[in-house]
Amino acid sequence: MVEHGATDEKDLSCGVKRNDLFEILKKNRDRIRQLHNVALQLSKAENEERIYDLIIEASRKILKFDTYSLDIVEGENLVVKRISECVTDSDTQVYSKQDGIAGRTLREGKTIALGSLAGNCEAKPISSDYKSALSIPVGIYGVFQTASNVEDAYREEDIDLAELLIAHAAEAISRVRARKEIFRLTYHDCLTGALSRYGLSEFAMMEIEKARKCDSPLSMIMIDIDNFKAINDSMGHVYGDFILSWIVRKIKEVIRGSDLIIRWGGDEFILMLAGSDRSKASMTAERIRSHIKSECERENVKVAVSMGLTCYHGTGDGVDQMIFRADIALYEAKRQGKDCLRTF
Repeated sequence: MVEHGATDEKDLSCGVKRNDLFEILKKNRDRIRQLHNVALQLSKAENEERIYDLIIEASRKILKFDTYSLDIVEGENLVVKRISECVTDSDTQVYSKQDGIAGRTLREGKTIALGSLAGNCEAKPISSDYKSALSIPVGIYGVFQTASNVEDAYREEDIDLAELLIAHAAEAISRVRARKEIFRLTYHDCLTGALSRYGLSEFAMMEIEKARKCDSPLSMIMIDIDNFKAINDSMGHVYGDFILSWIVRKIKEVIRGSDLIIRWGGDEFILMLAGSDRSKASMTAERIRSHIKSECERENVKVAVSMGLTCYHGTGDGVDQMIFRADIALYEAKRQGKDCLRTF
């Protein structure tokens, strides 16, 4: 009888263990399924902000990490992009990418799991309550860190899932940045940073379509650097390149962020001013000319610009027609002594 009872107790114990194992396997399977869904969302993310949000969402719901920090490399620094709401506010939102555990994680390119933070001189937790931590490199782009109030908080399966999530995130960041760079090289002038002619074709038509649909004003200004050939001949092409970039910087200091600046030719630029009628565009042009003059005096640069202005005439008008009219106005500005604005 005793032996029979012992067998029943043993079978019961094995059954409980099997049930526990099944529960663990089910939980891990569910976590992997959710992680797969996050990976699919990461593959479709259009920008880095969305990627950051997905990392944190997965940390909360799948990995169950309540305390986290996502820091991204910008130049020589790591910049905090996401941080737990429960973490005490800190002024340290930017720090050297060489510093602490995060710096070592980035340099070594591998996960660092710290079962205990006590006595670790590299670890600089913002709270003394933190007892253990996990630091994972986001490829070459940054570091994901999480901390816990108990020692040895991160199990092997937690680390594996976290590394898998961050690997997908690093791939997504790489894809987004590559696409952004392709866009920049395709639509921007590599010397000045202004839009290229491809950019004009792509975005000017969009502005014209918006102006047509909304019945809103749209103006174009063609800008030419006066005596640019003489500048190149007397000062050299390196200085000439400096002048081109300098002019674009000074124009951007005056115009709105929504205004388009395009490098049309060697020393010619086009501005597209959405929402600006002839009067507003004329004021913008004069502000540009005045700003360039004052900056020339301040920085000891000798250059001036001539400008030709035209406006969108409504249905039937187009980019080519506007460029034709702006060019005529610019020619008139040149003919009348340069360093001035004329309209058509």
